[in-house]
Amino acid sequence: MRWRGVAVYLALAFGLSWATQVAVALATREAGGLGTQLGFGILGVAVLLMWPPAIGAIVARQWVERSGFRDAGLRRGPRRYVFLAWALPPLLTLLTMLISLPIYPFDAGFSRLREMMGASGAVAPLPLEVVVVAQVIQGLTIGTLVNCIFTFGEEFGWRGYLLPRLMTLLGPWPGLLAHGAIWGLWHAPLIGLTGYNYPQHPLLGIPAFVVFCALLGVVLGWLRLAANSVLPPTVGHASLNAIAGLPLLVLTGVDTAVAGVLWSPVGWVVLLATIGVLQVTGALPRALATPPPSTASAEDRG
Repeated sequence: MRWRGVAVYLALAFGLSWATQVAVALATREAGGLGTQLGFGILGVAVLLMWPPAIGAIVARQWVERSGFRDAGLRRGPRRYVFLAWALPPLLTLLTMLISLPIYPFDAGFSRLREMMGASGAVAPLPLEVVVVAQVIQGLTIGTLVNCIFTFGEEFGWRGYLLPRLMTLLGPWPGLLAHGAIWGLWHAPLIGLTGYNYPQHPLLGIPAFVVFCALLGVVLGWLRLAANSVLPPTVGHASLNAIAGLPLLVLTGVDTAVAGVLWSPVGWVVLLATIGVLQVTGALPRALATPPPSTASAEDRG
């Protein structure tokens, strides 16, 4: 029953989202990239892209497993995990930027930002330094809150549904790593067809993003398990989406397949170090030692 639920979940999460990813890629291929011509329509696209995992989880729970939502993590959880989830992505992004400076130096003239503004015809009302700071503040406040609307669709599926089931079926560590790798593969059409996150290496970007999501999935999975809630990973995911692109605006000539951003190999090292800290301090072993919540019946367990 668990495998049947997981199969239905993956079919819907991948099928609905991959269809949307392909449609978006084809529609924006000649439009200069995602969001360039969509305007506020990008918000609707974001829902279509990021909510299929939630739809898959609902269908699998209600009509395949008939298990309900008791193990979905629909609770706030301890506040400290929410605050940590909010703060961790900017800290990891900043650390990745600092380590990458010998490869991609700081761009004091903000040439990339000037190029983007020139392409859109926008004129900065303030010095670009102020614009960048304002963007960071906005991203880590209202931007994160708005992003939660979209990231909840993913987190309810990946961490709320798939993670505990794969941990039960495969074991704690294999399940934890597998759910993140599957999450990374889920992005494949968007990366391969548009160069999303890896504009210079669209094909290489697919396995690279799988590695990134497997590592990030350990951190977000730990937040979900430790708090017994999908709220912290939802906030963490939203915070990351709000701040992750900052290095592209302030560093010179970034190749995301090399360094600069959290999804680059340098970022992988930062994530591995974070996982190491969680492991050494006992935070991750404690979370993994707690049996994942399950509503499967005795008959389902055989």
